[in-house]
Amino acid sequence: MDEIYFSIRDSQGGEISGTLCRPAAEARSGVVLCHGFLSDAQSSTNLALTRSVTAKGVAAVRFDFWGHGKSKGDFAELTITRCVDQLERVLAWFKTQGIRKVGLVGSSFGGLVVLSVAENHPELRMIGLKCPVSDYAPLWDARLGEAGMAGWREKGETSILNAEGKRARLSYAFYEDILRHDVYAAARQIRIPALIIHGDADQDVPADQSRRLKEAFSGQAILEILPGADHNFSKPEDFQKMLERIAAWSIEKLL
Repeated sequence: MDEIYFSIRDSQGGEISGTLCRPAAEARSGVVLCHGFLSDAQSSTNLALTRSVTAKGVAAVRFDFWGHGKSKGDFAELTITRCVDQLERVLAWFKTQGIRKVGLVGSSFGGLVVLSVAENHPELRMIGLKCPVSDYAPLWDARLGEAGMAGWREKGETSILNAEGKRARLSYAFYEDILRHDVYAAARQIRIPALIIHGDADQDVPADQSRRLKEAFSGQAILEILPGADHNFSKPEDFQKMLERIAAWSIEKLL
């Protein structure tokens, strides 16, 4: 497997850092992997999926969203809209590398971004979603509570713990932007084959969101609920089931 590190710009000039992984043989199909909120391109899911698909002849791209990992940008200025733009830029760049059949895989927050992009790309061959966020506003309402939400709105920013356990600022514009993205409406426009994997013990993103998402899709959509699995698929057996299913789905649709 060959790894090529790349850096491209989004529409506002922000730097996007990523890695293209090619199989030993030349690949004409590939998948773009999108990490979750406060994660990065080097997540265990992204790395494991990269190994699995490249072993079968499918190229993989993983990259860091704005304010995450190696990509530039003030985390406080993060929005879904900007992440959508960045995925669009990575998707366009990927196609310049000789990739003709493309699929998207998103984890949690990354799943929301994938759905927002897929709506406008009927040429995609597949979507894979790991515990996707389909309705983000209620999750933030529950996380911060009424007083916390009021404080966020009044101050214009809030403070959350980042992946390193440090406090990070997040603008209220992030929440306002959430309200502009209707994932269920997007799914109604998507006819690309989609696989959704969700654990019924997920305390971060309720599995009911994926049940509703599955019903919203216009095209083929398969929902698999893993009994006892949490948001991170922390049990090795749950992680392995999730990994094998998404990898197999990607390979089947792209080769």
